[in-house]
Amino acid sequence: MGGAYYITLINVALAAMLLFGFAGFWLYDRSRKAPLFFFFATVCFLISASLGVITRYVSVEFETLFRFALNSVNLIAGTLLTGGVMIQYKLKPHWRRMGLFVALGLVVIYSVLDMPRQSVLRLSLNQAPIVIMLAMGTIRLIFLGRNSPIDNLLKIILAIFTLNLASRPVILAMNGTLGNTVADFHDTQYALIVQFSLALVIIATATILMLVLVADVVRDLTRENLRDSLTGLTNRKGFHQLARNILKRADMTNTPATLVMCDIDHFKAINDTHGHHYGDQAISFFGQTLGNITLKNDIAARVGGEEFCLLLWDTSLAEGEQLAENIRAVISKTALPFPTGDHYLSASFGVVQSQSGQSLRELYAMADAAMYQAKSDGRNRVRIAHQNNVVTNLFPQAQDAA
Repeated sequence: MGGAYYITLINVALAAMLLFGFAGFWLYDRSRKAPLFFFFATVCFLISASLGVITRYVSVEFETLFRFALNSVNLIAGTLLTGGVMIQYKLKPHWRRMGLFVALGLVVIYSVLDMPRQSVLRLSLNQAPIVIMLAMGTIRLIFLGRNSPIDNLLKIILAIFTLNLASRPVILAMNGTLGNTVADFHDTQYALIVQFSLALVIIATATILMLVLVADVVRDLTRENLRDSLTGLTNRKGFHQLARNILKRADMTNTPATLVMCDIDHFKAINDTHGHHYGDQAISFFGQTLGNITLKNDIAARVGGEEFCLLLWDTSLAEGEQLAENIRAVISKTALPFPTGDHYLSASFGVVQSQSGQSLRELYAMADAAMYQAKSDGRNRVRIAHQNNVVTNLFPQAQDAA
């Protein structure tokens, strides 16, 4: 038995171990579909490697059927791998096109079965469907624009995987033979090179995919740790972490950033009169309103019981004050169904724009002072804090009439 045969046995064992890894990721969180696709791609790889083990025992009359089955399973494995990568990176797979391409690929694989076994053209056409499938997925991933180290590693290894399969006709041309029959395959130099390189590529691809899945799980756990469960907004810990980064970036790029603090008025009375369930309902509604009105680069956070913060990227003091006024107006005009009838919330707001070198603590104190000034002035209004500690109001008529 040639060395390629033993490498194929190793590939079978490797595929079996990988099945447990991808199955574990899916069982941990069944809402994640990508690990399931990787699992079934590995099942196909396991079948392919197992077929490779039994090649020595295939009789000549079954050789054509055997080659068709082997190449078909490889194409399906490549399709599942590509689909899984698309799902993992939230790229919509074109399932109909992919299905049609697989069908066309199977036709191509079948059509070359009667070509000479040693034909480089036959091998090229056999490899073309899976090479094109993997190349399409790799290209979409490259143009996605995600450039973290782990993402770049995956792009590189998928490109290497594609080139590894595409290079097989070249390897055949250089080494001369696939063996006279399928049973002779593992005794050839070609088989040794192909099986060894495939083992390396599979190990590298599976390792990177596992790392991508681990990073995704860690990112979600971190996000949940920094999220307020009642409102879905960032919590106080998350706000402080993210806000410091935004203020640092604002200083470096000379971009305005504005902090808005807001507090639901008379919130204790809501809990005392209607109960904590309706207090939670009020907080949830307020948080949803903040989340809906802020943009992608902003931070909306619940930092206390009924206290919230917004850090607005690329936003001037006047723009921040206008946004706060819009939120105040929406909140005060929306009825909440309480046991005693419709209830209308109100909130007080403090707004301040950051200055270069200013710490989050300083900014927070100024916005907090402006918010409490709004409370002192009668609640349900917006006050802005200037860097000279003067608190003013840009919308006196609208708020005093509310």
